[in-house]
Amino acid sequence: MGSMCAVLASATPATAAGCALGVVAITAALWLWRARSGDAPESAAEIPGWTGRLRAWRAGLSEPTRTVLALSIALAGYHAAAWTSPDAWFALKVPVERWWIVALGLGSAIAASLWMDRMDRAGESERGDGNSGRDDRV
Repeated sequence: MGSMCAVLASATPATAAGCALGVVAITAALWLWRARSGDAPESAAEIPGWTGRLRAWRAGLSEPTRTVLALSIALAGYHAAAWTSPDAWFALKVPVERWWIVALGLGSAIAASLWMDRMDRAGESERGDGNSGRDDRV
């Protein structure tokens, strides 16, 4: 226990800020991930202010897209904390010199998921039935 206190006492302000950013990002990811389609109001007018708009935005995303966004935010937060912390604190991390690989991978995953949502909605509007193209017959 004494060595852990010594490690925490030796933390720099940048380390504390990076770890705080990581905690905030992982908390936001969990909030996004735990949402269900029917949780939020249909329009932002039901809840005033930015919280209503945020909940309406979250409800408009498909479950796979919410999962991709949540995991991307959590991974970005993890790496923010890992890059600002001493090497001994996080054993698994992409080197900070390769930050662009993390950004490119996360951005590509989010873009592909949002594109698939848009394609699915376009297909629903063409069919006009609200069915996502699945055949539920047994």
